Amino acid sequence: MRKVKHVGFFIILMELCILASWLFALGWRVSVKLTKPKMYPTVGEVIELIDEWDCVTVETHDGHQWVFGPIDDWDVGDSVCLVMNDNGTEFDVTDDTIVARKYFR
Repeated sequence: MRKVKHVGFFIILMELCILASWLFALGWRVSVKLTKPKMYPTVGEVIELIDEWDCVTVETHDGHQWVFGPIDDWDVGDSVCLVMNDNGTEFDVTDDTIVARKYFR
């Protein structure tokens, strides 16, 4: 009779492990879905024009520098409004990308 109790306990323990793994997998899936890329605006100033690469370097208010091209009519000192994509990493700005840019007065 004692062996039957141990087998029953083992079966319950296995069921709890399977349930825990399913809940973990479901929780991971939900968290992945919640971290969709988001767009946000930021304002910066053109600090450099690189003619040989045909690109513009912009520094935003928080000190980050971004590069886009082509140069077109941009000039050093111009203000620019950038629409940024955070690529699903809300707290890591280093992988963000520029989606759109517009001259800002």
